[in-house]
Amino acid sequence: MEHQSRSDQLMAFRMLEYMVAIWNRYLRLNQGARRLPAVIPVVVHCDPNGLRWRAPTELSDLLDIDPAARTSLGDHLPRLRFILDDLGATDVAALRARQLSPVTKVLLITLKIAPGNAQLGHDLLPLAHELRLLLEQHPAEFDQVMTYLWGVGKTNLDGFEPLIDQLGPRAKEKMMTAAEQFRIEGRAEGRIEERVEILLDLLASKFGTVPDRIITLISGAEPAQLRKWCTRVLAANTLDEVFAE
Repeated sequence: MEHQSRSDQLMAFRMLEYMVAIWNRYLRLNQGARRLPAVIPVVVHCDPNGLRWRAPTELSDLLDIDPAARTSLGDHLPRLRFILDDLGATDVAALRARQLSPVTKVLLITLKIAPGNAQLGHDLLPLAHELRLLLEQHPAEFDQVMTYLWGVGKTNLDGFEPLIDQLGPRAKEKMMTAAEQFRIEGRAEGRIEERVEILLDLLASKFGTVPDRIITLISGAEPAQLRKWCTRVLAANTLDEVFAE
C-alpha cells in the first residue's frame, strides 16, 4: 500500500518495483520456494487541494507504442494494474458508509479533510462515534490522530470544543497533551526542516525529481539519519544507494 498526495505518472511501474522487491525478499528468506505469495498493490490518493488522480493505473498504459502495435501485441503486454482509492473522488458520507475498522475509517477521512482545516471541531463531528471507539479501545491510535490534526490542520483548541463536547473530558486532556507536544516538537522541527530541505535539494540536483515515498521517508527521519544520507549523496550513483540499510 502506498499513500500519494499527488498523481504520479509512473506509479504503475513503481508499484511493480515494490512487488518485485517483496518477492525477492521472500525468495531470499525461503530458499527453494517455487511459488510466490500474492501481492495486491493499493494506492491511496489524497491531494491536499482535492484534485483527482490523473495518471495511468495499469503498466501497459505506460508503454510507448502506437495503437496498431498495442492491438497486435494484445495479451502479450504486461498488464499489472493497481487498486486506486482516490479520496478526492469520494465524499465523506461515502467513506463513512464503508465497512471499515474505526481506525481505518478515521485515517481515511482525516487524510481527506484535515490539511489546512480551521474548523475541524465541527467537520469531525460525523466521526464522533469512531473517535470515541478509538479513545476507549485504541488510545495510542487516538493520540496519533490528534498529533496529526495539530500538525496539518489550522484549528485551535477552542475550535475543537464542539467535538470535545461529544467525546468528553478525557478527549480534551489528550488533545491538550497532543497540542503541547506539538509545540515542543515544533521548536526542534525548525532545525530539522532545514536539514530536510538541504537533503532534498541535493537529491534533486543529482537524481532529478524526488519521489513521494522518499520525501515521506526523509520528512520522518531523525537528525542523525539525515546527516548520514546527506553524506551518502556525494558518492551514490542511485537513490537506492543513498537509502540502503
